[in-house]
Amino acid sequence: MIKEMETKFSETVRVPSQGIELEAFMHGPYFEINPQHRLFFIDVEAPVRERLQLLRQYEQRVTPHVWSLCLRESDDARTLALGVDVSEWMAPLLMVIPFQILAHHIAEAKGNNLPQRIFTDFGVSMKSKTKPGDYD
Repeated sequence: MIKEMETKFSETVRVPSQGIELEAFMHGPYFEINPQHRLFFIDVEAPVRERLQLLRQYEQRVTPHVWSLCLRESDDARTLALGVDVSEWMAPLLMVIPFQILAHHIAEAKGNNLPQRIFTDFGVSMKSKTKPGDYD
């Protein structure tokens, strides 16, 4: 799910995006955070949940742009609570949808014309095995 989120943001919002597992984030990437960063925490019932919540609270001291997504109910104004009860195996399929929708809305707000293709010569330039599309 994290890879789909970062790919969707890179493709549509067109800004560098990273999806990082909690423990990996705490071994270095947290040094990168500044007030302009936007952080999304995926809050699920897991053994590391307490650490995730502590990290979220800590990062809110660095940037005001911190949000969470969770499956259960929440009264936190910065948490999108889906209010569903699904298995841990189904959760990623459901939790990726809000990121896809959010990426689309952010891209539109930025003025990114998503139907207009960009870098149409990339495949040819890189000698890709795929044939160039008809973009006219």
